[in-house]
Amino acid sequence: MSIRFLTEEQQQSYGRYVGEPTPVQLARYFHLDDTARQLVNKRRGGHNRLGFAIQLCTVRFLGTFLTNPIDVPPVVVSDLAAQLDITNKSCLPRYLERPTTHWEHAQVIKLHYAYRDFSEQPFHWRLVRWLYERAWVSDESPSILFDLTTAQLVENKILLPGVSVLSGADYGVLDKLARQRVKTQLIEYNWDDLLRVAGSLKLGTVSAQEIMRALQLGKKPSTLAKAIGELGRVAKTLYLLNYVDDEAYRRRLLTQLNRGEGRHSLSRAIFYGRRGEVRQRYREGQEEQLSALGLVVNVLVLWNTYYMNTALNHLRTQGTPVKVEDIARLSPLAYSHINMLGRYHFNLPSELLDGGMRSLRDLNCSPETWVENLCV
Repeated sequence: MSIRFLTEEQQQSYGRYVGEPTPVQLARYFHLDDTARQLVNKRRGGHNRLGFAIQLCTVRFLGTFLTNPIDVPPVVVSDLAAQLDITNKSCLPRYLERPTTHWEHAQVIKLHYAYRDFSEQPFHWRLVRWLYERAWVSDESPSILFDLTTAQLVENKILLPGVSVLSGADYGVLDKLARQRVKTQLIEYNWDDLLRVAGSLKLGTVSAQEIMRALQLGKKPSTLAKAIGELGRVAKTLYLLNYVDDEAYRRRLLTQLNRGEGRHSLSRAIFYGRRGEVRQRYREGQEEQLSALGLVVNVLVLWNTYYMNTALNHLRTQGTPVKVEDIARLSPLAYSHINMLGRYHFNLPSELLDGGMRSLRDLNCSPETWVENLCV
């Protein structure tokens, strides 16, 4: 990935020390509180304690662990040694004698302070979403966005990836989902026309049908139509990022989809005649056929709702606990108790004509006997 938009200073300062930290930075990032001291003092030997403290404060300050953990400015070593009462700072090179020590210490720090890798979800999705929204609503240059993203990672304890990963906008598995790029220049060039179209629709001076007809003149879409398509990609991308990031939102969508599928399943069960096909050749006949189907579906939903409410009240009167979360999962689209086949009789018993109801099932009876009470 290209990193040409980064300045030379940004490339050299990414994930490494550039000069000595200021007194303010030393006080903010390199101060060892009681918790940090307890964790550091668990290490044996002054070189291990000092090396561990350097790694802890380095990841606070830079957002990453260094390949050579002791390659830090002398002022950092002196400041931490003074806090740990280590007088012999020359012992620090011994920290590298055992090659795996500093890697083990890095894992302890990650676990204790909850540092996360850049690719870990859902934090990666949220960063992508934040960066995309920031790039869209602001006119900040890529180099400024790079610095803001780096600060965002450090603040949220997400370890910095390689510079090519961050500058190259590597979105992991999202790369397969979003292979194209929004042509922002096309949107910007046609922005005034986009506002006119939006204003015309808002004020009602032109209908959506007329606009669609104007945009689709000829075999190829107009420049304005392409700009509207690019603007739609922005909204679609934000929606997808929100969908990927928010598990509760995905659950709500799935619930709505299940409800829609339940309604279609009920309609298919009712519309069994002529293999469930609309056979009328003229529009009025098709509308009448579909309207009749909708009427019957609504009647069954109302009937189910009415009896479900009666059944719930009956359970309450018997002292059976009825939970609100269980009621929320009930659906009036069930139809296994409805007999769709056979002859239809509309002569109701007198008790039903007077506002009575059919007797409810006895839960103590076996399910086989419930067939006798099917609604016909």
